[in-house]
Order: sequence, then structure tokens, then C-alpha cells
Amino acid sequence: MWLTQPTHLRQKDIPALLAIVLCIKAVYFIDREQSMNFKTEADLMQLKEWVSDSRLLVSFLPCVFMFMLENKINRHHNFGQLHALMSHGLTAIVFAYNWVLVFHNPK
Repeated sequence: MWLTQPTHLRQKDIPALLAIVLCIKAVYFIDREQSMNFKTEADLMQLKEWVSDSRLLVSFLPCVFMFMLENKINRHHNFGQLHALMSHGLTAIVFAYNWVLVFHNPK
């Protein structure tokens, strides 16, 4: 949608774009696959292991940030209530799924 906007309005999307980039970068710490992680420094690997072992941090914090990001996008682009209901509904389903995984399946 960024390319379809007039040039003078593109500046308004920069915070949302930065939030998306930060989320993509944060995926490194949650990713359990090792195929793309070649040689990693020991400090970074320890931090990654700490984050992946913290089940509450990995499961629920992204849902909270996603809910806030959805609200911002819905307000910014004037999406209707149906779109907000769909986006928040999907995030709520992921939250509930994570809730069941964390609290009903011990490690």
C-alpha cells in the first residue's frame, strides 16, 4: 500500500514500517530452526536460548504488540469494524492457542 500513496503521504507510514522490520528482526530470537544460523557468537546464542526458553515472553508478548499494531493500522487507514474484528479475532485465536500450549502442556 505504500507505493500506491502519494509521495507526500508516505512519511506517515514510517513508524509502522519500522515496527514491521523490528518484528522481522525479533524472529531470529524465536526461531528454533538452525538451517540459516551458521556461526553465531556465544553471547548472542545465550541470549537466543534465554528468549526461546522463556515461554511467556515468546508466546504472549508478540500478541500484545500485534494487537497494538493492528489498532494503529486500522485507525491509520480508516479500515472498518469488520476488518478490525477480523484482525483482532485472528490475534485472539493465536493468543488462546498459545495459552493452551503454555499452561496446559508442561515442558
